[in-house]
Amino acid sequence: MKKRTALIALRARHGLTQEQMAERLEITRAAYSQIEIGGRDGRFSFWQRLQKEFNLTDSETWAILKNENGKQKETRQKVYN
Repeated sequence: MKKRTALIALRARHGLTQEQMAERLEITRAAYSQIEIGGRDGRFSFWQRLQKEFNLTDSETWAILKNENGKQKETRQKVYN
């Protein structure tokens, strides 16, 4: 299980709690938390809502899903600083 640091960074950039993020994406906080920590992938509809809600490209959404963000060092610094 690998945390989705890009998803955590996206949430932090918008100043949202997990609860607020879950509400915006129409899922429970528990389900959102599992997606964020990598315990589950989430349904296709979750990724569609994320993309629409935050105006993400297909590539950006895929990178978050697969936790393949080229700026992971920068993302970690923003989240943890």
